[in-house]
Amino acid sequence: MANLFRQVKPHALPPDAEIVLEDGKPHARIRDGKRTRLFPLTKDGTRYLRPTAMWCAMVRGADGRRKPVRFSTDKDAAAVMLVDLLKDIERRKAGVIDRFADHRKTPLAVHLTAWRTSLSANDRSPEYVAEKVAKVNRVLAGCGFVSPADLNAETLENFLADLRERARRSIQTANDHLQGVRQFVRWLVSNGRSDRDPFARLKPGNVQTDVRHRRGEFTAEEVARLLAVTPPGSRSATCPARIVRCCTGSRGTPGSLRRNWPLRPPNRSTCPPTRPPPYCPPSSPRTASPSDSRFPWNWPATSRRSSPTARGPSGRGRGRPAPPT
Repeated sequence: MANLFRQVKPHALPPDAEIVLEDGKPHARIRDGKRTRLFPLTKDGTRYLRPTAMWCAMVRGADGRRKPVRFSTDKDAAAVMLVDLLKDIERRKAGVIDRFADHRKTPLAVHLTAWRTSLSANDRSPEYVAEKVAKVNRVLAGCGFVSPADLNAETLENFLADLRERARRSIQTANDHLQGVRQFVRWLVSNGRSDRDPFARLKPGNVQTDVRHRRGEFTAEEVARLLAVTPPGSRSATCPARIVRCCTGSRGTPGSLRRNWPLRPPNRSTCPPTRPPPYCPPSSPRTASPSDSRFPWNWPATSRRSSPTARGPSGRGRGRPAPPT
C-alpha cells in the first residue's frame, strides 16, 4: 500500500540563517513565526528544503504508471482519500467504471452554463432562457447546492415552503421554480452527467387553492356587462384593452374580446339591467357629490372652456369634464 509523505521544495537561505549540524548533516536554523525550526540543506548548501503542507502518496494507476497524488493538509483525511483512490483503481482494473465520477466533482455552476448553451441551441428565445436560468440560480443559491452530490429533495421542499410563507409568493411561483430546477436535473440525467433525479418525488402545488389573479376569457354575460357600462362614442368603447383596464384593473385583453372586436354597444333598452362595478375616481383633487352618479360619463355635460378644474390649473390641456359640486 502507498505511504503518505510530504513533498519538499528548495527555498533560498535568508541572510540571518544559522548553519548547524543535526545527525551529522548540515541544517539551517530559521525563525518561523515565534519559533525557530531546522531544515536540511541541499547538496550544494545554497538552499534549504522545506516540506509542503499537502500530504501526498505515490500511487500506481490502472495503466501501471506511478505518479504522485496530492490529497489534503490533514493526514487523517488524506489517508481516507488514499483508500478511496486505491479502491477506484482496483474497480477500473476489473472493468467497473463509474461514468459519473468526474461530473460529480464538477460544480453546478459549470453544468448550468452548459444547460444555458443547450437551451439556446434548441431555438429557445433569450427571454425564456434568461427566465429559466434565473429561477434555477435562485434555487441553487437558496438551498446551498454547489455540486450534484448536494442535490436533496428535502432541502428543496423547505426552500419552496419558505418562498410561499416568508416571501409571500404564490403557489404558481413556487411551481415555476420547481419546474425549472427539475428541468435542469432531467437534462443532467439525459446527458449522462448524473445517474439519478433526486427531485422525482416532488409534485407541484395546487394552484386552485391560491388564486390571486383571474385568468381566462370573459363570458358572454361579462362582455355584455362591460359594454353596458361603456358610453357610446367614448374612447373606452373603441379599445378592448382600455375597457379591461377601466373596469377590471387588468393590463391584458381577454381573448374573447380580441377575437370578436370591434363590438358595438347593445341597445340599452333591451339590455337586461345589471349592477355596474363601483367606480374609483382618479387621483385628482376633484370629487363627486354623493347625490351624483358614480360614473363620469353620466355627469351633466359642462363646457370645457368654463371648467378649468378638468383642464388643469391653467385651463389648458386635455381632461374630462369635472363633476358638478
